[in-house]
Amino acid sequence: MALRITSESPRFLVRVRIRLKSIQGEEHWKDDVAKVSLIDNDIADIPQSIEPP
Repeated sequence: MALRITSESPRFLVRVRIRLKSIQGEEHWKDDVAKVSLIDNDIADIPQSIEPP
């Protein structure tokens, strides 16, 4: 239910503990994303094309 609530505006993007090595799915990083959680991944660099919310 919490994820359903956060899928509406403002949105939260959650990619936790899935062993990401890079940012994927840039199409999900839209203007209405209010918060992002990338906890416990192996991301070393965030592309300049992605602006933080």
